[in-house]
Amino acid sequence: MNSRVDTDEARVHRFGDCVLDVGRRTLLRGGQPVELQPKAFDLLVHLIENRDRAVDKDELQAAIWPRVVVTEASLTKAVQRARLAVGDDSDSQSVIRTVHGHGYRLVAELAGPEPQPASGAAPGPASGVGATGAPQQESWRWPVWLAVAALALAIGYGSFHFGARTAAPKPTTTPATTSTT
Repeated sequence: MNSRVDTDEARVHRFGDCVLDVGRRTLLRGGQPVELQPKAFDLLVHLIENRDRAVDKDELQAAIWPRVVVTEASLTKAVQRARLAVGDDSDSQSVIRTVHGHGYRLVAELAGPEPQPASGAAPGPASGVGATGAPQQESWRWPVWLAVAALALAIGYGSFHFGARTAAPKPTTTPATTSTT
Protein backbone atom coordinates (compact mmCIF):
# COMPACT_ATOMS: atom_id res chain seq x y z
CA MET A 1 0.00 0.00 0.00
CA ASN A 2 1.37 3.45 -0.82
CA SER A 3 2.10 6.05 1.82
CA ARG A 4 -0.60 8.48 0.57
CA VAL A 5 -3.32 5.91 1.30
CA ASP A 6 -1.77 5.03 4.65
CA THR A 7 -1.70 8.71 5.59
CA ASP A 8 -5.31 9.31 4.51
CA GLU A 9 -6.58 6.29 6.46
CA ALA A 10 -5.04 7.67 9.64
CA ARG A 11 -6.64 11.11 9.16
CA VAL A 12 -9.88 11.00 11.09
CA HIS A 13 -10.91 14.23 12.80
CA ARG A 14 -13.55 14.68 15.53
CA PHE A 15 -15.10 18.01 16.40
CA GLY A 16 -18.44 18.68 18.08
CA ASP A 17 -20.74 15.82 17.06
CA CYS A 18 -18.90 15.36 13.74
CA VAL A 19 -16.38 12.78 12.55
CA LEU A 20 -14.55 13.56 9.31
CA ASP A 21 -12.76 10.56 7.79
CA VAL A 22 -10.38 11.82 5.12
CA GLY A 23 -9.41 8.36 3.83
CA ARG A 24 -13.00 7.26 3.31
CA ARG A 25 -14.14 10.78 2.37
CA THR A 26 -17.07 10.59 4.76
CA LEU A 27 -18.59 12.94 7.29
CA LEU A 28 -20.73 11.68 10.14
CA ARG A 29 -22.76 14.06 12.29
CA GLY A 30 -24.43 12.60 15.32
CA GLY A 31 -23.36 9.16 14.06
CA GLN A 32 -25.28 9.60 10.80
CA PRO A 33 -23.69 10.03 7.35
CA VAL A 34 -24.00 13.51 5.91
CA GLU A 35 -24.11 14.25 2.19
CA LEU A 36 -21.23 16.57 1.40
CA GLN A 37 -20.19 17.72 -2.05
CA PRO A 38 -16.53 17.05 -2.95
CA LYS A 39 -15.44 20.72 -3.00
CA ALA A 40 -17.06 21.41 0.38
CA PHE A 41 -15.36 18.27 1.75
CA ASP A 42 -11.98 19.40 0.41
CA LEU A 43 -12.51 22.85 1.90
CA LEU A 44 -13.28 21.35 5.30
CA VAL A 45 -10.16 19.16 5.15
CA HIS A 46 -7.99 22.14 4.18
CA LEU A 47 -9.35 24.25 7.04
CA ILE A 48 -8.81 21.40 9.53
CA GLU A 49 -5.24 20.85 8.35
CA ASN A 50 -4.57 24.59 8.73
CA ARG A 51 -6.63 25.16 11.88
CA ASP A 52 -3.83 27.05 13.61
CA ARG A 53 -4.35 30.08 11.34
CA ALA A 54 -6.82 31.96 9.16
CA VAL A 55 -6.63 30.66 5.60
CA ASP A 56 -6.60 33.29 2.85
CA LYS A 57 -9.35 33.08 0.21
CA ASP A 58 -6.80 32.85 -2.61
CA GLU A 59 -5.08 29.92 -0.88
CA LEU A 60 -8.40 28.14 -0.45
CA GLN A 61 -9.32 28.68 -4.09
CA ALA A 62 -5.94 27.34 -5.22
CA ALA A 63 -6.23 24.31 -2.91
CA ILE A 64 -9.84 23.43 -3.74
CA TRP A 65 -9.85 24.32 -7.45
CA PRO A 66 -6.25 23.80 -8.64
CA ARG A 67 -5.50 25.15 -12.13
CA VAL A 68 -9.05 26.50 -12.44
CA VAL A 69 -10.14 30.11 -12.17
CA VAL A 70 -13.28 30.41 -10.05
CA THR A 71 -15.17 33.33 -8.64
CA GLU A 72 -15.34 34.17 -4.96
CA ALA A 73 -19.00 33.13 -5.13
CA SER A 74 -17.90 29.52 -5.71
CA LEU A 75 -15.79 29.65 -2.55
CA THR A 76 -18.62 31.25 -0.59
CA LYS A 77 -21.01 28.50 -1.75
CA ALA A 78 -18.53 25.76 -0.73
CA VAL A 79 -18.16 27.37 2.72
CA GLN A 80 -21.94 27.59 3.03
CA ARG A 81 -22.32 23.89 2.16
CA ALA A 82 -19.54 22.86 4.56
CA ARG A 83 -21.15 24.88 7.36
CA LEU A 84 -24.53 23.31 6.68
CA ALA A 85 -23.02 19.81 6.72
CA VAL A 86 -21.38 20.31 10.14
CA GLY A 87 -24.40 22.04 11.69
CA ASP A 88 -22.91 25.54 11.55
CA ASP A 89 -24.16 28.73 9.92
CA SER A 90 -22.91 32.21 9.10
CA ASP A 91 -24.53 33.65 12.22
CA SER A 92 -23.10 31.36 14.91
CA GLN A 93 -19.81 30.49 13.14
CA SER A 94 -19.06 27.88 15.81
CA VAL A 95 -17.08 25.66 13.42
CA ILE A 96 -15.99 27.85 10.48
CA ARG A 97 -15.37 31.52 11.24
CA THR A 98 -15.21 34.21 8.59
CA VAL A 99 -12.13 36.41 8.95
CA HIS A 100 -13.42 39.52 7.17
CA GLY A 101 -11.21 40.81 4.41
CA HIS A 102 -9.01 37.71 4.59
CA GLY A 103 -10.63 34.27 4.51
CA TYR A 104 -11.80 31.57 6.90
CA ARG A 105 -10.62 29.69 9.96
CA LEU A 106 -11.71 26.47 11.63
CA VAL A 107 -12.50 27.36 15.24
CA ALA A 108 -14.08 24.12 16.46
CA GLU A 109 -12.06 22.22 19.06
CA LEU A 110 -10.69 18.96 17.65
CA ALA A 111 -10.87 15.85 19.83
CA GLY A 112 -8.20 13.14 19.90
CA PRO A 113 -7.78 10.67 17.05
CA GLU A 114 -10.72 8.44 16.27
CA PRO A 115 -10.04 4.73 16.86
CA GLN A 116 -9.68 2.88 13.56
CA PRO A 117 -11.25 -0.55 12.89
CA ALA A 118 -8.91 -3.51 12.55
CA SER A 119 -7.22 -3.62 9.13
CA GLY A 120 -9.46 -6.40 7.79
CA ALA A 121 -12.66 -5.20 9.42
CA ALA A 122 -15.16 -3.12 7.53
CA PRO A 123 -17.41 -0.64 9.28
CA GLY A 124 -20.70 -2.17 10.30
CA PRO A 125 -24.19 -1.00 9.47
CA ALA A 126 -24.37 0.99 12.72
CA SER A 127 -21.83 3.45 11.35
CA GLY A 128 -23.94 4.16 8.27
CA VAL A 129 -20.99 3.35 6.03
CA GLY A 130 -20.81 0.34 3.71
CA ALA A 131 -17.86 -2.01 3.19
CA THR A 132 -16.54 0.16 0.35
CA GLY A 133 -16.36 3.18 2.63
CA ALA A 134 -19.22 4.96 0.85
CA PRO A 135 -22.38 5.86 2.73
CA GLN A 136 -24.99 3.15 2.33
CA GLN A 137 -27.58 5.65 1.09
CA GLU A 138 -25.63 6.03 -2.17
CA SER A 139 -26.37 2.46 -3.36
CA TRP A 140 -29.08 3.89 -5.63
CA ARG A 141 -26.52 5.50 -7.93
CA TRP A 142 -25.51 2.47 -10.00
CA PRO A 143 -29.07 1.73 -11.21
CA VAL A 144 -29.43 5.38 -12.23
CA TRP A 145 -26.20 5.23 -14.24
CA LEU A 146 -27.33 1.95 -15.79
CA ALA A 147 -30.65 3.50 -16.82
CA VAL A 148 -28.90 6.54 -18.29
CA ALA A 149 -26.54 4.30 -20.27
CA ALA A 150 -29.44 2.18 -21.56
CA LEU A 151 -31.34 5.30 -22.59
CA ALA A 152 -28.28 6.67 -24.42
CA LEU A 153 -27.86 3.37 -26.26
CA ALA A 154 -31.55 3.31 -27.22
CA ILE A 155 -31.37 6.87 -28.55
CA GLY A 156 -28.20 6.09 -30.47
CA TYR A 157 -29.70 2.94 -31.97
CA GLY A 158 -32.90 4.74 -32.89
CA SER A 159 -31.01 7.59 -34.52
CA PHE A 160 -28.89 5.19 -36.54
CA HIS A 161 -31.73 2.86 -37.49
CA PHE A 162 -34.29 5.48 -38.45
CA GLY A 163 -31.74 7.99 -39.69
CA ALA A 164 -30.42 5.50 -42.26
CA ARG A 165 -33.86 5.33 -43.90
CA THR A 166 -34.22 9.05 -44.36
CA ALA A 167 -30.62 10.17 -44.57
CA ALA A 168 -30.16 10.41 -48.31
CA PRO A 169 -33.06 10.87 -50.69
CA LYS A 170 -33.13 8.53 -53.64
CA PRO A 171 -32.12 10.19 -56.87
CA THR A 172 -34.94 10.74 -59.27
CA THR A 173 -34.51 10.08 -62.92
CA THR A 174 -35.98 12.34 -65.44
CA PRO A 175 -36.97 10.88 -68.76
CA ALA A 176 -34.79 11.99 -71.57
CA THR A 177 -36.51 14.30 -73.92
CA THR A 178 -36.37 13.56 -77.56
CA SER A 179 -36.45 16.33 -79.95
CA THR A 180 -38.07 15.97 -83.32
CA THR A 181 -36.79 18.13 -86.04
